[in-house]
Amino acid sequence: MTTLLDSVDAYIAEHQERWLRELRDFCRYPSVAEHPDAMHAAADWLVARLAAAGLRARLLPNPAGFPTVFAEQ
Repeated sequence: MTTLLDSVDAYIAEHQERWLRELRDFCRYPSVAEHPDAMHAAADWLVARLAAAGLRARLLPNPAGFPTVFAEQ
């Protein structure tokens, strides 16, 4: 009999490589204040990934100029 834990473990094993690839992609952005273009590109990437996961994601206005990502179901 398959338990919930077995199902969770199987799901993780099935998706682990994709998740790691996405994490590596995101970590390539130098998302620090001294690289504002890359920081905005990282925020755009994150909005796209969150939207692909089924969330309503968007950038919020930020007077300091730094991108702020907001997402909700």
